[in-house]
Amino acid sequence: MNNYFKYVIGLLTIFVTVADSWFEVETHRSIWMRYRALATRNGTILGLIGRDELARVLLRYFFAILTIVAVCAMVEFTIYNQLTPGTQWHWFWLHNFYPYTFSHVRHVFHLLHISLMASNLRQLQRKLVALHQTGERERLEEYRALYGELWQINEGINELFGFSQACNIASSFAQMAFDLYWVYAMWQKQQRGVELQIFCFVPTPVIIGFLMHAAKKHQLEMDAVQGTVLDMNFGLDAEMVKLRFYFLHQLLRNRIKLTAKDIFDYDYTLIRTQVFILISKRPACSQHLRSIVVV
Repeated sequence: MNNYFKYVIGLLTIFVTVADSWFEVETHRSIWMRYRALATRNGTILGLIGRDELARVLLRYFFAILTIVAVCAMVEFTIYNQLTPGTQWHWFWLHNFYPYTFSHVRHVFHLLHISLMASNLRQLQRKLVALHQTGERERLEEYRALYGELWQINEGINELFGFSQACNIASSFAQMAFDLYWVYAMWQKQQRGVELQIFCFVPTPVIIGFLMHAAKKHQLEMDAVQGTVLDMNFGLDAEMVKLRFYFLHQLLRNRIKLTAKDIFDYDYTLIRTQVFILISKRPACSQHLRSIVVV
């Protein structure tokens, strides 16, 4: 029954993602249009990112994709070689391959947007550090406006990946829970194939790990922007002190953060919450083992 639930959850995630992508196509377009407008005004390539910085971001992203693809390919190849054709496990693996792949691609696409936004925040923070040394009033107002535009882009990203990523994250943790359940069930009954079931578990945590790490870097870059503004000291320049106060108020009121339709935030607390849920469900899992036939 768990395998049927896993397949249904995967299909539901696909339908929600396709629908979300269809209805948010204008939002997706507006994200790149805003980046292009920022780049045109600032003489950069993408938002506030110059050519060299963009190359570094894309190189790190490329290596992340290579790692994910290598892990997934190794796991799928191992499963393909070791599963006995025609068994129930073999058919479940074949049918779950497509929802798995679709889910992973959506995570990787979200990872790209998070990495680009984190890099833009880093560039803004560097501009603010340079401003602290010069104290140009016009620049501070300009950077406040830049932050507002980055906030709008970030809100577009949250809108674009809202319901679909909320469903996708929930689906990923459900997949991990089901895989762990089967590992535990097979170990309890001392059945063969436990190592193979552990292999099935590996790809999703790897991808979630990359996603949460990128979200953490995004959060740290935002903290750096806020910390830089807090550390600014303009002495007796009343006008600059007032502008700094307005900027701080803007940072607190419209903080750039990654959310899934305000259902949850993307950070490591999400993993801790899900792990706690999995551990709390273990007694129920043990009771259910007595009445289930493991394939």
